Amino acid sequence: MSICRLVLTFLFLCAALGAKGQESAAGERVASAGQAVASSAVRLGSESGDSARKRTAEEAIRRAFEERFGLHEPIYFIYGNEPQGAKYQFSFKYRVLGDREPVGEDGAETLRRVFFGYTQRSLWDIDSLSSPFYDSSYMPELFFESTRTLDAQAISAADRFAFLGYQVGIKHESNGRAGADSRSLNTLQFRTAFVLGDLARWHGIVAPRLWAYVSDSSDNPDIRDYRGNVELQVAIQHGDGVALSATGRVGRKGRRGSVQLDLTVPIELKGRFNFASYLMVQYWSGYGESLLDYNKHSDALRFGFSLLR
Repeated sequence: MSICRLVLTFLFLCAALGAKGQESAAGERVASAGQAVASSAVRLGSESGDSARKRTAEEAIRRAFEERFGLHEPIYFIYGNEPQGAKYQFSFKYRVLGDREPVGEDGAETLRRVFFGYTQRSLWDIDSLSSPFYDSSYMPELFFESTRTLDAQAISAADRFAFLGYQVGIKHESNGRAGADSRSLNTLQFRTAFVLGDLARWHGIVAPRLWAYVSDSSDNPDIRDYRGNVELQVAIQHGDGVALSATGRVGRKGRRGSVQLDLTVPIELKGRFNFASYLMVQYWSGYGESLLDYNKHSDALRFGFSLLR
């Protein structure tokens, strides 16, 4: 393993050490960051002797950060022996409008909100001289989200089926390049999700996504032949434990497309470092793992860590 890979792995693990939990702890990490900044503002206000000002600063910071920022798509870093060995993704969302608290009956409450989201996914040729990035996808989006918060009692013991919510919005994706390597597209997207089974035991999640291309880019005019207009994700999971998901896309006319398999296993080391993360294995086969090579077939097996799945 090269020095660069060792350094990168160390930095990634350091980032993971900051995690206090898994999905349920995502809000706590954002809250901790907001509280830390708010505490600094309080100290500055105390030094000036203006208690009203420090309360205002603390409330403003909490409103702008703690109550609005959240995690969005999966966050991970994985590595394999492919030409572009490393792959990572990070993602966040910011609430622009909408409910601050769930509305509805206990056990099946609903949140309706408008978000700005941003996701970046990169393939990194980490083993080559100077370790260049092979390609990156930059994906800002604006979407409306309606989600239901459920517990095990909210799903009928008879059918064990529940609707989790939906998203609808507009998304831009580009690789930030110029000339012959430039790739970009704009889509209108709709995504929904359902859960089947006992949330405390083995259960399944089905999440279809549909999209329409808003404009055709001269950089990649035939991209719909490879990406199509539909994606289906199916996952099986045991409580908050091990999970296996399969995500498939089919190109136009039922050809080409891709499949991605993700296996995640939670790990936690209690004690001084309070380390919590996921071990992750990902297998990709199909077209378009990178936007640059959307019309080229590739296969890849990678291992690593995930902070959010």
